[in-house]
Amino acid sequence: MLLLTQDYAGARAVLDAAKRTFAARSVPATPTTPVATPKPRRKGAKAGRNARSAVQPAVRAEVPGIRSANFHIVDAQTYALEGRLVEADGAYRRATALPEAPATAFLALAALEDLQGKHAGATATLDIVSRRFGERTAILARIKHYLGIGDLAAATPLVARCAAYPDLVQSCVGSLPGKGDGGADGESLFGSR
Repeated sequence: MLLLTQDYAGARAVLDAAKRTFAARSVPATPTTPVATPKPRRKGAKAGRNARSAVQPAVRAEVPGIRSANFHIVDAQTYALEGRLVEADGAYRRATALPEAPATAFLALAALEDLQGKHAGATATLDIVSRRFGERTAILARIKHYLGIGDLAAATPLVARCAAYPDLVQSCVGSLPGKGDGGADGESLFGSR
């Protein structure tokens, strides 16, 4: 298995090859109307407007879109590692448009939108996560979102709501500036531990 963090250029090559393979295998062919590949031109042939290939497909078939959320997520991660944030955003949007998209695709899209300065879009994406997967899934990302845009007043009540999720308490308190050590402010939010 290829680790994206170690070799993202190699991952991009693997993904591009997978796309080409998928596209090549997606063109339908039947015994009566085979899809023919054009023959290579001979050296002496003149290329021009009226030049035709010796073999042409009977019907030009549309290549269907890739319908796998996980494929789009890996594609987006690779784009993000390469610093191509616009392409990563598009790939995450394609992943989240599919019904089987996991919560991580939405959370990564929200983080990417924050990184690009699209804070209203990140808030809307986190609202979708809350509605679709529950508040527990989005609360930590929402706290980090509000802290990232400098809205400590909006983040603090969310940290208090983390008390309902015992496994998230430490992460929620740790996300607040100066409160990761369980100091006095962390104890006032959740009582003494």
